[in-house]
Amino acid sequence: MAGAMLVQQMPRHTCTISRSEDLNVRRRYGLVEQDTGEFFDGTTESRKAQSENLYEQRRRGYAEQDTSEAVLIEPIQYRFYKPEQFPRFQYIYKQIMDCKSRIEKAGIGRIQTHQMSENVNIKIGTIGDFTDKKCNLISKRKGRKTTPNGTTIWKAQPLVCFSESLKDDLCLQRACHTILIKSGTLSDTDQTDDSIIIVGHNKEQIKNAITTCLEEPLHQMLQKWLEVLKNEPSNDTSSELIAEIEAIGKQMEFINRKYTTPNLNSNSLVPDDVKEYLFRMPGVHSFGIWGSSSFKIFVNKSDEKSLRDGLIKMNPTFFNKYKIEIENGKLQDKLTHLMQGVEIQAKIPNDDQKCHTGTLGGIVTKANDKSRKFALTCNHLFPKVGERAYNENLEDIGACLFTTDKNSCDFAAIEIEKSFSEKCDETFQNEDRKIINARVFPESLTNVGIVHKIGAATKVTKGRVLSSEYYDKLFDENNREHVFLVKGIPGNFSKEGDSGSLVFTRSKDAQQTCVDVLGMVYGNKVTVYDDDDDDDDDDDVKRKSKNKDDNESSNTSPSSKGDNAASNVNESENISSCYRIHTALELFKQNQREELKLKDDLLLSSPETSVSDDCNEETPQ
Repeated sequence: MAGAMLVQQMPRHTCTISRSEDLNVRRRYGLVEQDTGEFFDGTTESRKAQSENLYEQRRRGYAEQDTSEAVLIEPIQYRFYKPEQFPRFQYIYKQIMDCKSRIEKAGIGRIQTHQMSENVNIKIGTIGDFTDKKCNLISKRKGRKTTPNGTTIWKAQPLVCFSESLKDDLCLQRACHTILIKSGTLSDTDQTDDSIIIVGHNKEQIKNAITTCLEEPLHQMLQKWLEVLKNEPSNDTSSELIAEIEAIGKQMEFINRKYTTPNLNSNSLVPDDVKEYLFRMPGVHSFGIWGSSSFKIFVNKSDEKSLRDGLIKMNPTFFNKYKIEIENGKLQDKLTHLMQGVEIQAKIPNDDQKCHTGTLGGIVTKANDKSRKFALTCNHLFPKVGERAYNENLEDIGACLFTTDKNSCDFAAIEIEKSFSEKCDETFQNEDRKIINARVFPESLTNVGIVHKIGAATKVTKGRVLSSEYYDKLFDENNREHVFLVKGIPGNFSKEGDSGSLVFTRSKDAQQTCVDVLGMVYGNKVTVYDDDDDDDDDDDVKRKSKNKDDNESSNTSPSSKGDNAASNVNESENISSCYRIHTALELFKQNQREELKLKDDLLLSSPETSVSDDCNEETPQ
């Protein structure tokens, strides 16, 4: 038809073809019919100029020309989703909203927090060969075709393209976030540029790409907050907010993890020569990585300059990365009694003796025999093999099969009686109390930011990893494995009654179908105080001497020893001591020749793990 233009995008490598070809084929390859009878590549500058003018009409699928003829252009379809359909984005958004409330409370006016809303929806556009079946590649829910009432639309709005022939389309290039779905296997030449992310026809890859796009404004927001806070006068509030923001940032790093058999010595970042040197120093009480860039040493009496110079000379590379901080005092914690979930106790009380009660935390099974179930708890609650365990109704639920305080652990495993086996629920809950898969995390905690625990005393709490690798001479010479310290956000991470709680973090994949179990709480109310009297050192080495009865006043702590409490790290720091759970499970395996396993085989489509979100479905017409 003279004067008419039939427009459809084409790859840049398309060549001129014969006029005799079918019109649909020509449209598919972006060929444009001219008055001269010649054909030319639809991606020429004149074509692009026309497309620029047509951009605003593309969403309707057509554009009017001066000739009153319609130009056929691929339409964009939009759907609206709730954040629940993108679990990692929802989790990060929630953590930032929580941090936002503390920033507003602190009254730091130069930080803009109005960009976020409690009721937010996600808008995603699709273009190309998008079918109902392909909806599942984006979300298990189809989403709404109309904007939900009373909601705020999130500012990042990804455009997902299901046609490779449209990759040069101007609307894709103008979109803030474009995800191109490529069929077949990705090659090394499939590079991601500033405007287009190329992924395979794979749900996980697509979900990760969408989540990356959605989180970009959150990254930018956190960076602006950090810039403002770091220019504020330094105080406890601003320092805590900076640490919290940096911890959230760690949770936003996509990491592809390969889980292998735990190696007891695979997680140490502190060089062996540094550890051995500090263990030999008589004035050093404890030491470890502090935050992400410091190495803190707690000492009694020491020539600080000599200690600092000796360490730097010994390993300049390590101490170029980690700044040495030396503090006069002794860091100690108050051991507490218990676990996560329902109540458990070590002995039946009578008129003459008290009993230690706590919470039964995680239930694990034997790897090759799921009928055998074990409750995980602390050694200081069940220090002897064979001790009976009781529930809150004083029913005998089983006996301690294995208990240890070696390798810095405080671990005990109670084998559940068969009569109680059916009453045990070995499924794992996350911080939202939703059932989820759980897996042991044996790797370094350097890149772990936000952690959670569910305990009997304080229920669900949140914290950040304060020290990913911490060593204490309180343990004997056979216990030189490291532990880790967690600081609560905003209050205590644990209190008396929480000992035994499993510490976990959200996985960093987009769908977040599991949590990573890092360790177990064994102590809280960590304090540091001056201790010039070396006569007490023999007692300090005995870890059990730090145990406190649950019936003891919660106001009693090491800081009550007098006016010697240091101001840098004190009870208000809300620090909890934790040990690595993979180390304890490995000790169990060596001793019992049996492997214990967390529940990690839930079906992703099971009712327990699916999100109930019927309002995100299209209303039937």
